[in-house]
Amino acid sequence: MKDKTIIKESPNGIRFVFYNTKRFKNTRISVRFAVPLSADTACATALVPALLKHSCKVCPSNAQLEKRLASLYGASLSGASEKYGDAQVVSLTVNSIADRFAMYGEKISSDIAELLIQIIFNPDFDESGMFKQENCDREKRLQIEQIQGILNDKITYAMHELQKAMFEGKSYALSAQGTVEGVQSLTPSDITARYRELLESARVQITVIGDVDCSVIERLFTEKFSEYGKRRENIVCDNSYAERGVKEVEEEMALSQGKLCLGFRVGGEDIYANRVMCDMFGGGVYSKLFRVVREKMSLCYYCSAKYMRLKECIFVQSGIENVNRDKAVKGILDQLEALASGDFTEEDFDASVRGLNDIYSGASDTAAEIDIWNSSQILDDNILSTEEYLRGINGVTREDVISAAKKVKLDTVYTLIGNLKEELN
Repeated sequence: MKDKTIIKESPNGIRFVFYNTKRFKNTRISVRFAVPLSADTACATALVPALLKHSCKVCPSNAQLEKRLASLYGASLSGASEKYGDAQVVSLTVNSIADRFAMYGEKISSDIAELLIQIIFNPDFDESGMFKQENCDREKRLQIEQIQGILNDKITYAMHELQKAMFEGKSYALSAQGTVEGVQSLTPSDITARYRELLESARVQITVIGDVDCSVIERLFTEKFSEYGKRRENIVCDNSYAERGVKEVEEEMALSQGKLCLGFRVGGEDIYANRVMCDMFGGGVYSKLFRVVREKMSLCYYCSAKYMRLKECIFVQSGIENVNRDKAVKGILDQLEALASGDFTEEDFDASVRGLNDIYSGASDTAAEIDIWNSSQILDDNILSTEEYLRGINGVTREDVISAAKKVKLDTVYTLIGNLKEELN
């Protein structure tokens, strides 16, 4: 049977993405809720999946829920809070064996769908109809540890600080995990109220991957969500910005290796040309940042670029010696100028297109990768398949890359300066 994707929308706006395939031995069901990322709600929103994934009314303890998952041939449950453009997306995902491997012909896919519905719609509330205090205290503590833990990962920390500086006053400057102070201030009432708001108004996408009877899963979720109102209208990313000079931010920390991050604005008209251009700039080992700035000039321990489609920007991150900071910035900007002036060979261009074909051709190798691909388009009106996306990539020309590079503008430079010979972490 050839893989087949079916996309449907229920009358009240729930989007279903069914990816029917027999290639995998597992079934994966994920439910994602997308809401505008806001400082007022980010902390409570992030805590909702963290609380839901540990218990529900029919399994009122983590041990009982784990036992139920184990009885479904070792199914697993996970939750997450992520940032997609100007949206905060929280998810609950269940993985199990495919129905055809059940020993007694059980419909495991239906069983995990029903359990996921119990987890989402019937939490283990206390007598007053709220999340229990002790559960909230536990998850708040873990959430604070996660937020504080970012400081130990200097690459992630530097990128967070770049985004805060570049998008100051905008939603994208926020973290999908919230802040320590915000989490500390939350009460069970606050988190419960946010949970109900998610059910009532969030944009919802349900993805089902595997060899399953999707009509049963569609019916189960449609019936439950029909008890709530019409879904929220589309979440539009605010990519407007005021014209200004390049913002430069420096921070000093006890590190042996400095971090240099640059944020660029790009033209949003041609996402495919931007993707190829960014890959030639700082993608694979064939890119200019790798071959010239890292290898030839030896200015960085690592140096790469990432295109953020939803925010129409490019982030460059690198590890440097402090003394090489200015040379590294100039070297990075020189490579962008080289692209804009057409200073690259056909072999450079072809290597990038081939590399992107390899990446996106492999985006359906596992159920998790398929889920990630579809979830990355939760804010879009239409979901592109990897095949459709690759047709766009393969239609890009040399002239398109040059045109895209000419529209790139440096916006922010963030430097994390190391002042030790050896890191303390």
